[in-house]
Amino acid sequence: MTEEGSATKNLASRYFGTSQVLLILIFLVSGVGVALTDMSPNWGRWFWLAVVPLLAATSLHEGWVRAKARGDSWWFILRKQIFHWVGLLGALEVVFVLYGTNRINAPEAGLFSLLSVALASFLAGIHFHWHFGVLGILLAGSTILVAWIEASVWIVIPVSVIVVAVMIFIGERTARKQAA
Repeated sequence: MTEEGSATKNLASRYFGTSQVLLILIFLVSGVGVALTDMSPNWGRWFWLAVVPLLAATSLHEGWVRAKARGDSWWFILRKQIFHWVGLLGALEVVFVLYGTNRINAPEAGLFSLLSVALASFLAGIHFHWHFGVLGILLAGSTILVAWIEASVWIVIPVSVIVVAVMIFIGERTARKQAA
């Protein structure tokens, strides 16, 4: 391998690691975005709108590295990606317009925002780089998990209270028998 080829490979692997870290970070903070949107939809809106440039920058970087390696036009990659990520911004704005007109509530706005980011990430995985597809699948799974937890919390809390009360009752009763 030539020095130039080795340098290009090392450069690509360094950026590859940076992109992975950003995608993992986005996955981890997406749950925060849903919770934030539940508590304060205005702050949640800004959170989700801030996530899009991070995704876009990471995707553009991956696209740029690949375009350079294949000799593709940077303009083609840039145009395609701009339309993709501006589409996500538009979808997020629609979610918050629906919230603002009382068509959906705050928890639904958080879930719809997460689902929109999941879909855009998955499609970026199909068109730009497979890492985004994996992120999209993980975010979609997170959407289902968060929705299930939010829906079942009203069942889990009373059952937990009853279980704790029964355990305390049995513990007190056992302690009295041992003391007597």
